[in-house]
Amino acid sequence: MHPISWPGHIAGKIKGSFKIKLIVLLSCMVTVTFALAGWMVYRSNIQLMEEEISKQFSIANAQALARLEMTFQEINRVSQSIILNPYIEMFLKENSISVSDSYTQFKNRKYVEEQLNMLLVDAPSIRSVFLYNENGEMMVLSKNGASGEPGTSDLTRMMEKLKPHRGNMVWGRAEAASTIDPNGRRTVLVAARRMLNEKLIPYGTMVMVMEESLISKVLRDLTENGSGKVLLLEPMGSMLYSNTDQSEMEQVLQLAEEHYPRYVKMNGITY
Repeated sequence: MHPISWPGHIAGKIKGSFKIKLIVLLSCMVTVTFALAGWMVYRSNIQLMEEEISKQFSIANAQALARLEMTFQEINRVSQSIILNPYIEMFLKENSISVSDSYTQFKNRKYVEEQLNMLLVDAPSIRSVFLYNENGEMMVLSKNGASGEPGTSDLTRMMEKLKPHRGNMVWGRAEAASTIDPNGRRTVLVAARRMLNEKLIPYGTMVMVMEESLISKVLRDLTENGSGKVLLLEPMGSMLYSNTDQSEMEQVLQLAEEHYPRYVKMNGITY
């Protein structure tokens, strides 16, 4: 048989034989069935894998939030201990008016700083504490890290945040002076709170400075191979922590403001 004529020969055999037609039909049905079954198994496995990844991420997210909540509660506990300390209240009240005896003032300040240092032993994440009297003058500084006082503009912004609050703590980011960073500045977390005594009478303002690692070491576990994007916003909507650049941060902040799902593309990846 000539090689070129064998397809026609086979086609003729199929046309003339019911058995061959049946075999071909069954073969096609089996092939299609196996293909559909394989595709359904593949889709089912993909769905199960996505659900498992989503479940694991939800668990990790819940654990990170629980750790953050414990961290913030500890900061709040320490701040409450400082505010309700009678010696600190007395010192700030006395220094809201002019004091003629500078030696007595110096001795009282050193005693208050010792009180602060004792209270901060249980909270090593707090690097600096600044206490201001009702005239806005800084009267006490307790410092156990490289971070100094936040800049004037950052302090002004934090004081503005405090106005509608009465005793609640507000959070923010700031640029603080640093003795170890090459440019002499570093980004820190700042928590501020009006100081009210037991009778809810204000007698000063407290500002606490913490390293950014207080949050980043917790949220770092949520990013996959360092490529995930995490933003943490404080209750008033301003950013507290971000591992993105400026353009990415603006896109993700826009997502937080929308009431329906949207997508953004960062470094070629769609989120």
